[in-house]
Amino acid sequence: MRTAGAILLAAALATGCATAFDQAVRRAEAAGEAGDRIGAALAWREACALRSDAHEACATADRAARVAIDEALVRARCEVDDPAACVERLRPARLVSPEDPALLEAIDAAADRHAARCGHVDRLDEIVPVLSCLERIERQVDRRGYSALITEEARHAAALVMALPSHSPGAALVKASTAACFGDDGATSTLVHLRAAFDAAAQVPVWPRTRVTGARIDAADLCEGLPVGARCDPDAAFAVDVGASVGPTLHRVETETRSVQYAAGEYSVPNPAHAEADARRREALRAVQELEPRVASGRARCDAARRDATASNPDAPVRRHADRVCDEFRALENLLSDRRFALGKAESELSHTPRSQTEIAYAEHLYTVERHRWSVDYTASVAGRAWSETLRHEDSTHPAFAPAGVAGDPLEAPGRGAFTALVSARLGDAFGSTVRQQLLLLAAERGRACAGRPQWTDEWIACWAEAMLLRGHTPAASLFLREVAGGSAPRCRTSRI
Repeated sequence: MRTAGAILLAAALATGCATAFDQAVRRAEAAGEAGDRIGAALAWREACALRSDAHEACATADRAARVAIDEALVRARCEVDDPAACVERLRPARLVSPEDPALLEAIDAAADRHAARCGHVDRLDEIVPVLSCLERIERQVDRRGYSALITEEARHAAALVMALPSHSPGAALVKASTAACFGDDGATSTLVHLRAAFDAAAQVPVWPRTRVTGARIDAADLCEGLPVGARCDPDAAFAVDVGASVGPTLHRVETETRSVQYAAGEYSVPNPAHAEADARRREALRAVQELEPRVASGRARCDAARRDATASNPDAPVRRHADRVCDEFRALENLLSDRRFALGKAESELSHTPRSQTEIAYAEHLYTVERHRWSVDYTASVAGRAWSETLRHEDSTHPAFAPAGVAGDPLEAPGRGAFTALVSARLGDAFGSTVRQQLLLLAAERGRACAGRPQWTDEWIACWAEAMLLRGHTPAASLFLREVAGGSAPRCRTSRI
């Protein structure tokens, strides 16, 4: 007995037209023969979508979907196997029928068992393991109820975190950031204020003690590239010696003359082709005029000979003479006709050949390209590290000349203070690097007080926050939770932090 797919496919092949519908039926048949229930169901669904009037194909699609889902439920072994493995095995079946009640019931039951295994967040040290465990299958489950369960646990975790005493700005910031990560809107609203308070308390005050000659560079300008763990303060105990000597700006100009050919205009000159055509016409006219008297004479001789031969015997000498004379006349007359034709052709050619022609006048345009080079030499030292450098700027310029298509190139000279700004940036980078190295030493010293396993205490969190700031990182929830987890951490349930 032939299957519905075989019947449909045979009908399609009989017509000799392999449409998208026919190809879907063929894939469904092949998947079914290979035992791929999911692939067969998906292909039948595609065939039904392509031809909604193909009732047999749509009925087959429904049956194939039911078979695929029932088989997937059996193979998933949800009653005895790990819930996460059960949910993962059921994912392909959801492609066939995402809202199938039996399928969703099995997924929800597996998710509930998994959640029961993960437990609830009742203590601070349970936050990371419980939430990480719950989130492990969240994407595979993809059910609103399960996501709501995780969100509820995260909010409970946020409440536990906010209940943690915090007597230092660092601990208060990390606590609020973590609670905000778990969805606490009240904690989110305080983050900006807490960050400012923490920076004011934990950032290391530094100052560049500058001695610069040849340029005016303010010490405050060197503070823009400082790491997050430091701030500039003129009264800071930690001062860094920054010195520089900036030489004068040298400006050199070199010139180069360039040339370009361009069309300057047009002028009229005699056309050689017209003179040649006129010569051919005159030659053809001379040939005609030369032959016309001979043709006229031949005509007269032919007429006279014919008169003399009138009534004579055809074989008489006078008759043969007349025939010869008239043949000569007709040959000349044909030659004249050919020469007159050639004359007409020459005259026509001459009439279509202009007497003059236009030529383009080219000219050479010379213009000067100026190459400008500016340079400044400077020497500098920051915290005892010295270096020297030559700063350069180059550009060229030349005027425009539209007739030759030469676009103007304006000069882009370095602005006033451009080289000073570059020197300031170099000094600022070196100053920031020196401060960063010092902060890393302080971070290592501070970090020794909170080494080892993370602790949910005000002292440990404050120590960790200060060490992170000194290392150049804002102590946000993502970093703190990763530290607590020792690797992958629960994700934030809000995007507003």
